[in-house]
Amino acid sequence: MPVVPAMMKLDVAVQAFDMQDISNRRFMYNPKTGILVLGQQYGKTRGLPGSHTDDLAQAGIKNGFDDFVRGWVGTGKNYPAGIIHFAPPQCRRPKHFPVQPGV
Repeated sequence: MPVVPAMMKLDVAVQAFDMQDISNRRFMYNPKTGILVLGQQYGKTRGLPGSHTDDLAQAGIKNGFDDFVRGWVGTGKNYPAGIIHFAPPQCRRPKHFPVQPGV
């Protein structure tokens, strides 16, 4: 499926896209339903309007916000292969796996 600048609502069981076609946008994914919402694609801007909650509401999803894993996805100068940033982080490093510089 081609990635368009407007908000996209996908059922990942039957629709796929190439993450390399995204420069920087919000995502919200519900693992229970397989619904993925990609927020609007913005160019270079300082601050973005709205929030993940606003994007879900605009996609017609009015409840179950906490069922969605959310964050940012895209590619760019520092991440040419792409990056997925979860917000808030979805895991914590156990004490026996300390954070190492550059990891």
